[in-house]
Amino acid sequence: MKKENKLIEYTIIESYYGDTKAERSGETYITHINEGLKLLDTLKASPLAKAAFCLHPIVQSDTDFARLIASDSPIFARANFKAWVLATEYRRWSMMFTTDSSVAPKITITDANIKNMLIADKVQNMIALQRNRKKYDASEFKRLNSYFNAWMNILGVK
Repeated sequence: MKKENKLIEYTIIESYYGDTKAERSGETYITHINEGLKLLDTLKASPLAKAAFCLHPIVQSDTDFARLIASDSPIFARANFKAWVLATEYRRWSMMFTTDSSVAPKITITDANIKNMLIADKVQNMIALQRNRKKYDASEFKRLNSYFNAWMNILGVK
């Protein structure tokens, strides 16, 4: 993201992630945010959806969410309050169907911000899975690919 266009929420996730890389793919975690923001641009998503997308990893897992709640770091207070609310609501929707789920739920997402965030997140994850397919054993790749395809169906992505 260009320095002059940087959202404060992007600065927060950039600081939060540092140069940490995913164990399996070797890609930096910030790659997910950068590619997701490009997808959100393509979707013509709102600035609020982009800000919340930057924050979503901080609230997505129970461990990270607890870490946020326990933190007294002033950096988290700099983000748009509505972006935190939207990121937390995103968490609720994304947790309705996880890789541990056996059956995709029948859900209808009416909020455009949530839907755009889910599309950006799941499409980017699917692209990363395809890009790194050789780093997965066949059964794990098949399981994850089926999971992301199920999300594509839920979201109406072709």
